[in-house]
Amino acid sequence: GVVDRIAAGAREWPEIIEDRPLVVSVSGGKDSTAMALWLIDQGLKDRCTFVFADTKWEHPVLSKYIDAVLEPKIGKIHRVVSEKYPGGMPDLIRKKQAFPSHRFRFCTESLKIAPLRAFIEKVRHTTGGSPINVVGIRAEESQRRSKFEEWDDAGPMQCDTWRPLITWLVE
Repeated sequence: GVVDRIAAGAREWPEIIEDRPLVVSVSGGKDSTAMALWLIDQGLKDRCTFVFADTKWEHPVLSKYIDAVLEPKIGKIHRVVSEKYPGGMPDLIRKKQAFPSHRFRFCTESLKIAPLRAFIEKVRHTTGGSPINVVGIRAEESQRRSKFEEWDDAGPMQCDTWRPLITWLVE
């Protein structure tokens, strides 16, 4: 994995990612948009598969933005939804008979992580390669995120993860 290549002396992203497919999470926010544009600027568009985890709870303006602004700029964005809760957050709330909270967290795993993990598996089988999960997370965003490394070989997606913007500032 990527951590093994770094341990073996690889230092720059081109030698770390090699020719592996990139599954790029796009939320419609500034950071994931900046990341997608940066990847394209680096000449990686042909290796990127862009994906949006649709919780069915987003504001309608976000969907319009993704359709009208992001897709024309970066290309096809695959939408994934939970197989277990195809109606998204409203379906999940009804089935759990509760709203998620700080003490009762269930929506991220059910509505984002599980569908994205399944999508990454489909890319793995389609390409025959070992995809790298690419996410637009910045350390500056939160105390928890400030502890993340740029590269890791674990995490919720069960594959190598790259956070190319981890050191970027909002400016």
